[in-house]
Amino acid sequence: MEDRAFTLELLRTNETEIAYLAGLFDGEGSVVIVWVGRQLALYGGLRIAIEMTTPEPLRFAQRIFGGKIYVTERYSPHKPLSHWSLCGAKASVFLRAVEPYLIVKHEKTNLALSFLAYGRTQSPRKRELAELITPRQTKNQNDIAR
Repeated sequence: MEDRAFTLELLRTNETEIAYLAGLFDGEGSVVIVWVGRQLALYGGLRIAIEMTTPEPLRFAQRIFGGKIYVTERYSPHKPLSHWSLCGAKASVFLRAVEPYLIVKHEKTNLALSFLAYGRTQSPRKRELAELITPRQTKNQNDIAR
């Protein structure tokens, strides 16, 4: 518990703010593995993101954890969609911070943390974890899903 308090102090945040971000992530967030061709990207293979039309909570998350915010313009009457994302070590810090508060994404977060524990190594277990987080789809699977 002391480690957690130290981490929150380093992040200049508190449990209430982390619980708020966990709720946003549980409802509007995603955990994906970025696949490159047939190979799993060795660096930055895991990406977490939150997407929503209200950018202020995403700027709040960025202030605490860093990352990037992108805005996608959409046709009227839809508001622009803001995307906040983190990769690699920053994603790990975020996932470890919010994990105690997650309900919907709790299992996927644990898989993602296990995936990140392998670092840049390639192993069959790392590939299994990646497939559990974001299964690769072939063109035929995409056609069937439609």
